[in-house]
Amino acid sequence: MRKKVIIVAILSIIYIVGFPVFKEYVLDAPYSFIIESTGEKNENSGGTEIWIDSIQKDGENVNLNTLKLGENWENRGRIFNSGEKSSSWKLCVRSKEATVITFVTHPYSGIVKITDSKGNTKVIDLYSNREEIYSYTVNEN
Repeated sequence: MRKKVIIVAILSIIYIVGFPVFKEYVLDAPYSFIIESTGEKNENSGGTEIWIDSIQKDGENVNLNTLKLGENWENRGRIFNSGEKSSSWKLCVRSKEATVITFVTHPYSGIVKITDSKGNTKVIDLYSNREEIYSYTVNEN
């Protein structure tokens, strides 16, 4: 009987300690992707700006004020990069569903490149002759 109690106690400790680690690193595993301002633009564009209106994970907006931004990226109510020179921002997200990045397109928008943790790359020309919204889904899950 004493052996059973010891075995149950050991299994309980393993569960109590192990489950939060399992949940954090497996069930809610973070994944990262890189958003790169290429410094390039469409021939019709008057600039190379990159504006991110919102980032959604699990269907809810991420508070942009909580994000650690990369060099040359600023929070101006929206995430902004002038695009004057190539600069990247590695963003790490924990979500059960894919992440959706919503960009603002306008006459001064440049070209952005998004690379997921599997190496898949998408180049997006954000130029538009009027301000619009463009949503891109990062397919990780």
